[in-house]
Amino acid sequence: MKKTINLAKRLVIIAVVSISILNCSISPIAIGHTYINLHAFQLKKQATHAYHEQDYKRAVHFYEQALEQDREDEIVAYNLACSYALQGDAENAAIYVVLAFENGFRNMAHFHSDPDFNSVRDNNDFKKTVRIISRKTKFQGTSA
Repeated sequence: MKKTINLAKRLVIIAVVSISILNCSISPIAIGHTYINLHAFQLKKQATHAYHEQDYKRAVHFYEQALEQDREDEIVAYNLACSYALQGDAENAAIYVVLAFENGFRNMAHFHSDPDFNSVRDNNDFKKTVRIISRKTKFQGTSA
């Protein structure tokens, strides 16, 4: 009976140590890219929340951080462009809408009708950017 109790204690100790080791191996360093993706997801979530609260300055802050995690995310770049446009910043809106299209955003119909860009549509530099994007997407296709 004593041997059974000692064996049970040893198994419990082994299980606890194993779980501790396993938890340590699932640290952000061990899972690398997954941690970055989770961090980017949190940043996008915070940016979207700020955007819906109409706190566009804060939305820009979080979208820029998310874009640092994944520079090729066309939706983040597009939403960043929208957030700048809603602040009347045509220059940065143009920069990030170009990045969105370079990264694969192709919904020209949405872009042309998106009210987020209303405050910058009359800006000459933004108009020039829109013409360039329109020409490029005609050659590349306009799906999704």
